[in-house]
Amino acid sequence: MLQALKAMMTAKEVIGEDPAKYQDCFTTLKANVVKYFWNDQKGAFIDSYESGKNHVTRHANILAVLFDLVDADKQQQILKNVLLNDQITQLTTPYFKFFEQDALCRLGQLPQVLATIKDYWGAMVKKGATTVWEEYDPQVQGKDQYAMYGDPFGKSLCHAWGASPIYLLGRYFLGLQPTKAGYETFEVQPHLDDFTQLDCSLPVKGGQVDFHLADGQLTVTSTRDGGVVIADGQRLPLKKGQAVKVDVKLTV
Repeated sequence: MLQALKAMMTAKEVIGEDPAKYQDCFTTLKANVVKYFWNDQKGAFIDSYESGKNHVTRHANILAVLFDLVDADKQQQILKNVLLNDQITQLTTPYFKFFEQDALCRLGQLPQVLATIKDYWGAMVKKGATTVWEEYDPQVQGKDQYAMYGDPFGKSLCHAWGASPIYLLGRYFLGLQPTKAGYETFEVQPHLDDFTQLDCSLPVKGGQVDFHLADGQLTVTSTRDGGVVIADGQRLPLKKGQAVKVDVKLTV
């Protein structure tokens, strides 16, 4: 609901109308969410304040980070008390596992995310998966791993919206994102310290950006103008057909 109100505020501004009505609703609702659902002792959002159980799950806390609904202090509490806390029940669907990894990326936990991609999605590949499963719990083995909601062999083994490592690698590790609508301009801010070699291409409107990493050096080339590479505190123009080279300090 908070995100819907934010969308309405933006829409009102775009069409030149006063968003005050939606701003007031947003402010009131956000204050009540924090008042009733944030638990100082848990350092996290609880699922229900009426039950008195103060139960914490990952879902609400992940969304609070992704939707930027809490300040930096509460984000760090969520990181420690929920996202990096093995005592909080783990997610078992690749679908929502993506949102968790997205939140971790935003909080600077790239090594953790890369490890999860290898251990979680990689485990499916090791079991012979050629597409992403609807649900995956590493603790479940044999024919039971193909059941879902009590239905033997009822699990879909082809859930495209669980293929989120593709997005995570492009957005956070290769660091490609638009800086104007429709990728009119874009930036590349790579974080590849945990990679020894890499070759890939990512699409941008009207072209693509190519990446080649070998021997500790990353080469970035674009088929169109409008980009910039951010590395070592510098902003290097990425012009059509002209390679930009940056050093990568390997940690592996």
